[in-house]
Amino acid sequence: MKTSVPTLDSPLPTPHLLKARLVRGLAGVGVTAGLVASVVPAPLAIAIPSPFPRTTDYKPTTGDFNRCTSRLLELKLPTEEATSACARALQPSYLSKCVVRVSREGGVAAIDALSSCRRVRRPDELASCVVQIQTKVKAAAPTEVLDNCTRSLFPDRFADCVVGTTQAAKLPPTDVINTCISGGYFPREVDPTFIPYPLTSVETPVQPEITPAPTYTPPAVTPTPTPTTPAPSEVIPQKY
Repeated sequence: MKTSVPTLDSPLPTPHLLKARLVRGLAGVGVTAGLVASVVPAPLAIAIPSPFPRTTDYKPTTGDFNRCTSRLLELKLPTEEATSACARALQPSYLSKCVVRVSREGGVAAIDALSSCRRVRRPDELASCVVQIQTKVKAAAPTEVLDNCTRSLFPDRFADCVVGTTQAAKLPPTDVINTCISGGYFPREVDPTFIPYPLTSVETPVQPEITPAPTYTPPAVTPTPTPTTPAPSEVIPQKY
């Protein structure tokens, strides 16, 4: 097959001819891409990390349950408690790590650490909260720290509040813990409000004295006297 090579004397292709060549080229690219797609298997759906837990994200393995149970048994916890806790945990490895850190680094009894780590959604944040406060606030009571870290919805924020406030204000740990746990979040659209805070006892407003209205007494009605019929006069006979 001979291929004609364009020369200087060859006529230039018309716009219709260029358009036809472009369409044929794009069609060839599309067919090639279709063949490649049919041969190469398509990848599975890409897992995008989400801050909210999903059931499909957590797939504990045999090793996770093994490590969880072994760690709890090493802390001298009862076998029934250890196996039940690991079996019910969404992430057994996170649960066991939480119990180990809270008991060893936080100075809390293992049974108390297990009770708290089982009640929170993010045991890793609970362990970080307890360890951070116990490490940087030496005078804090371990049981008090564990109880408040468990109650807090944001353990990391609570720990930062306790440590930072204690270092700046030099207050007793109990006072700082009570202040930070009751801090909460105020919606900025309505803050400040008419409600005084810190939220203490709200004074009952004093009711103004109301003077009772005088009782209206209608005036006495005098009865109208009934007219009496005069007695008929006695007829005196005339002499004349």
